[in-house]
Amino acid sequence: MAGTFLGQETLNFNKHAYDPIRFSNKFCMDALEDIPWMGSLDTYFVKIYIRDLSKGTSGVFEDYGLFTMVEQPNKSYLERHGLNKNSTIYKPKLFGFYMYDDLKSEDDPGYDEAAFESIIEIRENPDHDKLIEMIEAVNDTSLDINDVVDTYFNRDNYLTWMATNIIFGNMDATVHNYLLYSPINSKTWYFLPWDYDGTLAYTHRELFDRKALPMELYGLGIFWNSPLHNRFFRNPDNLKALNEKIDTIMNTYLNNRNCKKLTANYIEMFESSMFIMPDIRYLTGTVDDVVYYSDNTYLAMRQLVDLYYENLQSPMPIYMAQPTKGAGVYHFTWDSSFDFQGDMLYYTLAVARDPGFKNIIFTSDPIMDTALDVELNVAKGTYFFKVTITDDKGNTQVNMEDYEDPLNGDDYPGVLSFEVQ
Repeated sequence: MAGTFLGQETLNFNKHAYDPIRFSNKFCMDALEDIPWMGSLDTYFVKIYIRDLSKGTSGVFEDYGLFTMVEQPNKSYLERHGLNKNSTIYKPKLFGFYMYDDLKSEDDPGYDEAAFESIIEIRENPDHDKLIEMIEAVNDTSLDINDVVDTYFNRDNYLTWMATNIIFGNMDATVHNYLLYSPINSKTWYFLPWDYDGTLAYTHRELFDRKALPMELYGLGIFWNSPLHNRFFRNPDNLKALNEKIDTIMNTYLNNRNCKKLTANYIEMFESSMFIMPDIRYLTGTVDDVVYYSDNTYLAMRQLVDLYYENLQSPMPIYMAQPTKGAGVYHFTWDSSFDFQGDMLYYTLAVARDPGFKNIIFTSDPIMDTALDVELNVAKGTYFFKVTITDDKGNTQVNMEDYEDPLNGDDYPGVLSFEVQ
């Protein structure tokens, strides 16, 4: 394409066909424009018409409907936003702040760019050594995590990124769907937004498929696997700072008046595009759903924040290991959980013949240990297990794992399978 469109050479068009209200990304990016401590990406609604020139000059423009166009985070983006064009940008793909084996310096004889980018994509001006230094510090438990964050991150930016994820219901930013930006000649890394599909309406399960995140994991639970978030938010002062950031953003920048101001023009756009062909085919909810969430975005976010606070009363989720077979027993182990209130935690192991646990063959008493030997005199086949975490106030939590039935695709949160030979 010759020239630029809205000042951009690279155009990102997204149909957002899996977003039940279709305006989540636009709303979140617009909202972030006014929230301090974090950047945004210019985002537009656009109508696309395509003419197939292979049919000759007689070809007509075909209406492809409404798309969202999001600014490309590249050198031009940096310059447009008053940042040094030689600054570094990475785009996580499967990156949870662990020290992955394939994250190597370019000077390392074992460096493999394709393997590196399978974890975190190189966008602009890579500085692998700076990135690796930060990751090593995050994973070094001999270092105070507050010192690590103050050295390698901007605390307000980090807290704002996490706060807005919780407010918007963005639970798909644990290992991807965000950007890491670092200015030239600086150790500091900043979180930048990228994708907000399927947010805002999250608490309304009827709009989502059966594989939606378990409600118990909403909030910090789904982020707990990351060493950065896990270490930082164990500190009660840091959790308090996050809660204060959430309340400040909700009361000052995303109050009901400001939300209505942001969505005021959406319905007019929807009526001219989304509620007619070809876009009405992509509505997974109803027209009333879209209108409701456009008019009540603040209420939707308030429900998400309330759910976050509710889930803080429960233990944090864990991962389980595959059982190992010993002398007449199966050895089950799992991670230790964490409770923000410091409550006593108990673990209950269950084993079943089916992933829905309708045919349970073993259930333990609640124990405080994170390992248990179980005698299982069962026939060859596939079995299923899960560990339920309960605090002494009766709050429960599910595991991070889930089992997907290969026959029908049904999803069973908190369940793993193992084979008896």
